Amino acid sequence: MSGRRDRRSWRAGRSLIGCGPTRGYALIPGLLATLIVLLGCSSPADAATRFKRTGEATLGGADALAGVRGACETDRRHVWVDVDGRGDCVAFYPTENLEGARQAVFFFEGDIPPSYRNNGQKLQSHLASLRRTLDMLAKAYKVPYVLVARPGTFGSTGSHADRRKVREYLVMREAVDAIRREFGLERVSLAGQSGGATIAGALLTLGLAHVSCATPASGGFDLTAMLDWHASRQGIVGIHREHPASLSESFNVMERIGGVGLDPRRRIFVIGDTADKVTPFAQQKGFALRLKADGHHAEMLEAKGSGAEHHGLSFASLKIAGLCATGASDEEIRRAATR
Repeated sequence: MSGRRDRRSWRAGRSLIGCGPTRGYALIPGLLATLIVLLGCSSPADAATRFKRTGEATLGGADALAGVRGACETDRRHVWVDVDGRGDCVAFYPTENLEGARQAVFFFEGDIPPSYRNNGQKLQSHLASLRRTLDMLAKAYKVPYVLVARPGTFGSTGSHADRRKVREYLVMREAVDAIRREFGLERVSLAGQSGGATIAGALLTLGLAHVSCATPASGGFDLTAMLDWHASRQGIVGIHREHPASLSESFNVMERIGGVGLDPRRRIFVIGDTADKVTPFAQQKGFALRLKADGHHAEMLEAKGSGAEHHGLSFASLKIAGLCATGASDEEIRRAATR
């Protein structure tokens, strides 16, 4: 983002909050005001950098800086998006070769495990590991990768508790478009693991354009059916059946496949493990078959998921996205899925 916009945003935030012992504090929510006082005579951008950019501050907790646009637009690693009149600041982590590139692979991580929440050390370690993987793949395939932080994770505003709802997908769609425009990308590829794979599928149904490849792995594309599957395995009636309102504002990708626009240049490779115990393989296969029946280039690829639940396919999604983005043939991609 240009220095001009950075200065304009900084001035706007400063005029709202002010600087000095008391000026403007009556206008600020309590937690943010306390932060400003503790940090001294700081702009909201300074507060954002110190408080929000650790990658651990927003996992389901209160978000002191939500709605403060000037605190978001401080560098080229965060974008501001507006959905239904409400703003969100989305963090993203690109590899070094994004500047000047014509295309990039965008990756959406799966749900954050409960044991990681409110554990800054684990979250930082996980984020660092992801970034090392993206750097390695970017060098291998000569294509940049971008980790887009889902709402409420790794520095993005919002709450991770609101995942799989309409707003999460709309925010991610606007963020991908904003990053694409900011860096002048002509085409993007979408990779994702588990809940992140569902985001990739949802973005297709929401009509995201300029997509060359999509490689969702271990996705749960039919939310109601997935909840039924888990409930039946536990011998219970799912809460979504006893209380249908629990699915309010949820987004069922399978019910929206008709929204996927035809694009002869786009290839979709849905990836899954038949032994997956978290998201049933039937979900992935059904998604691929529906897309293919609607005239899209879509294939189902079987791969071996990591872990006791055979669910981890992040690396497969990222690898196949890199191959697809750089023009590997369908046959080369099929072979890669089994290695």
